[in-house]
Amino acid sequence: MPREAEAQLATEPVGSGPFKLAEYVPGSHVLVVRNEDHWDPNAGLVDEIYLQTFPDEIAEMTALQNGDVHIMYDVPAAAQEQIAGFENVTISEVPTGTWIPMVMRVDTPPFDKPQVREAIKLCMDRPAFVDAVLFGHGTTANDQNVPPNHPFAWEVEPRQRDVERAKALLAEAGLPDGFEFELVAATDRAIRADTAVTIQQMVKDAGITFNVKTIDYDTYIAQVYKKGPLYIGYWGMRPTLDSQMVPFFTTDGSFNEYAYSNLTLDEKLFAARAELDPERRKVLYQEAQQILSLEGPVLIPYFLNVASAYSAEVVGFEAHPLTSFDLRYVSLQRS
Repeated sequence: MPREAEAQLATEPVGSGPFKLAEYVPGSHVLVVRNEDHWDPNAGLVDEIYLQTFPDEIAEMTALQNGDVHIMYDVPAAAQEQIAGFENVTISEVPTGTWIPMVMRVDTPPFDKPQVREAIKLCMDRPAFVDAVLFGHGTTANDQNVPPNHPFAWEVEPRQRDVERAKALLAEAGLPDGFEFELVAATDRAIRADTAVTIQQMVKDAGITFNVKTIDYDTYIAQVYKKGPLYIGYWGMRPTLDSQMVPFFTTDGSFNEYAYSNLTLDEKLFAARAELDPERRKVLYQEAQQILSLEGPVLIPYFLNVASAYSAEVVGFEAHPLTSFDLRYVSLQRS
């Protein structure tokens, strides 16, 4: 993009896509119109797209059911069965690497102690997470952010729940009676609070008390993201493992919200970036995942499937495994 355009990107975007910005009202909507000069004649098949912001998922579901919108981009797992019953509505669901982490900043006690982080991980009943929080719409994870269907995934059985071992680790860390801490979850997606409450219940038996606090998303971004010591995040799958891991978990990573630094992990990830042999690259990524799982600053109990819902008039749309909202080749067929 032109360097001089950087400061105005939020309101004056510069791009080469099939649609152009016509109107942007923060907190309300974005209107884009077809770019008549786009290079691909097969893209941009509708005159305009109105992207509406909803205050919550219930309002969005109601708009879909009433025919006020054609597509609901992000369908909560808990609502899939209900939405599947809407007249003339189809759900598109794909497995993906969407991960909802519990962030533990390692510059804040007691999360600076690896024993404490491992103890929390050992309290998790991962299959129960998939059943209770995702209603079966996902897969178990092992505290690293590469999904099991990826060809470079670390192939290991998910960590089993072991409360007695968790208690022993807390004692090693000087916390034989456990500890109490505030766990923050934003309200933009119900799954954040659901995840926080489930973690809260699972760590109780080890003597850990997490007091769950919910806040609005704007407050979360302003006051908690990259600042808070313990909170629930939300990330979609990236197109490469380099972009999936390096920004989040290397020492100087732009998305490193954990204040985390492991030079061995850095070395593995940067070596994988430069490695041309696929088998050797696979080994390096698997070693990196193992480090992250065993002593890393993040609890990742599951990977969430991505689901979207759309009306019968919509042609050419499907949920995207990278959680992209791809409307380049979508059109409408009126009855």
